[in-house]
Amino acid sequence: MLKRILKNKFSVLQYSILSLVICLFSTASFATSLNEALSSSYQNNPELKSAIQELQAVDENMPSAISGMLPSASASIDRGKRKSSSDTSESSGISDTKSIGITQPLFKGGRTYASIKKADNDIKAARAGLVFTEQQVLLDAVSAYMDVVRNMEVFELAKSNKSVYSHHLEATQARFDLGEVTRTDVAQSKASLATADSDLISAERALESSKATFIKVVGLKPDNVAMPGNPVKINGSIEELVDIALASNPAIRAAEYNLKSAKNDVSIQKSVLLPQVNAFANKERQSGVVSSTFTSNTPIDSSTVGINVSIPLFQSGSEYAEIRRAKSLAGKSSFDLAVTQNNVKEAVIRAYQDFKVAESLIQSNTSNVDSSAVALEGVRQEYQAGLRTTIEVLDAEHALFDAKANLITSKANEVVSSYNLLAQLGKLTASELGLKVDVYNPEKHAKKVRYQFIGF
Repeated sequence: MLKRILKNKFSVLQYSILSLVICLFSTASFATSLNEALSSSYQNNPELKSAIQELQAVDENMPSAISGMLPSASASIDRGKRKSSSDTSESSGISDTKSIGITQPLFKGGRTYASIKKADNDIKAARAGLVFTEQQVLLDAVSAYMDVVRNMEVFELAKSNKSVYSHHLEATQARFDLGEVTRTDVAQSKASLATADSDLISAERALESSKATFIKVVGLKPDNVAMPGNPVKINGSIEELVDIALASNPAIRAAEYNLKSAKNDVSIQKSVLLPQVNAFANKERQSGVVSSTFTSNTPIDSSTVGINVSIPLFQSGSEYAEIRRAKSLAGKSSFDLAVTQNNVKEAVIRAYQDFKVAESLIQSNTSNVDSSAVALEGVRQEYQAGLRTTIEVLDAEHALFDAKANLITSKANEVVSSYNLLAQLGKLTASELGLKVDVYNPEKHAKKVRYQFIGF
């Protein structure tokens, strides 16, 4: 299905780009634990389950619309005491009336056809809305996962950093006892250790908070999480990615079908101005007939078959107001589509730039870590030779800590931004990612209820 759509709408280059995106995102470069988190979120997230139930409710619009072309039948039984009187006589008796009637719509001003088209567009819009929700749920899971990974690594880094400052304070105290450094050096080491302890407390608090969010979004405890491998590398231009998003983004799909549905509603409202034609058949049996001259226990049968034509002339003007209202809502839907398209364009550009910035930051932060490590080693040696002060060593230690923390953050941001870009392309779904889950099939429920006119 994906290949057929792309061949119809995009160049070979665009298709190659999208194929590369999907292929690389579904490879084993991402940790299995991340895929497990995504699978759990897909299976257990209540927001996604709610969206599925909402779609199933919209599916019921189709049998309701189709019912407009089906006949309706009714039966009734009346029993009661009837009394008849005149100037010369009076009679009474028990009377029974049994009747059955069938009405078959022949023409309803085009309302049934428009209602079926509207129901179809409403269902397609709801399906696109389900995909949008699915993508948001999975993107939230990725963000929650990477928050835990980032905060866990920063926490371990903060623990190591505190240990370094603790050993440094011990060494500085020993040198002070030997008279090699001043009390100021000891105070500086103590202040740095206190800062490291504060950083550790903040890192632990952030880690516990991200774990709570992970449990809420994913439905599992974040055990054995790890930094995923390198995310996808996208070589297409922004213009090509925008074209793909305009054709595949579920928010745009939903807006397009909502516009079609709104136009169908205009036709539905106009149908009340057109003639209504129905065929009907009625059969009635009366027993215990009472009249002013006789009472008969012999049943009297009567039947009627015919066609009813109703031509509306004036209905207080409310129908015209409803038509104008439907037209205004259709116009609004048209502008909503344009707004959604602009928002998606902006989101694709922003996600692409975030991804590229994260890539660049990883390179610069990696270089910064290497340089800071070399600088720290040099400062330590010069400190041992008496060429550097304690504060210079502490500053070098802190610079290396910041560089490592920034590298961890930039790696996490790269993963999240790459998944966000995939979502803007409309491909962050369980089926596209190859998650080991039972993917919900909206067609199955729609076919089940399409012609289910009896039962609940």
